[in-house]
Amino acid sequence: MVKYFWGQTVYIVAKIKKFDIFQARLESLNSDGLNIPNIMASYMCQYRGGLIGKHFKTIVQLLPHVIYDMVEMDLLDAWVLLGRLTVLCWYTEITDTEKYLVNFI
Repeated sequence: MVKYFWGQTVYIVAKIKKFDIFQARLESLNSDGLNIPNIMASYMCQYRGGLIGKHFKTIVQLLPHVIYDMVEMDLLDAWVLLGRLTVLCWYTEITDTEKYLVNFI
């Protein structure tokens, strides 16, 4: 799902001629504390149609901070919801499995 939202968002941003701003914002973000690899913004923007899972994990966490004033509110809201869903689904470490199962499943 993130892949298709990414493709549509990049299309919209390019259409309104703000792709340079989009890329600059993506490059300026700090990933400390996000438990993701380095943000390869130039690569992700250049090869935007050929990204893989690790790129989408980064994108889903960061994109609302990049596009907040470039897209319609409905699309921004969709990105925020995708980010919230991802947080619920993407645990890199579960320290108390029993508590996790009770609270989230």
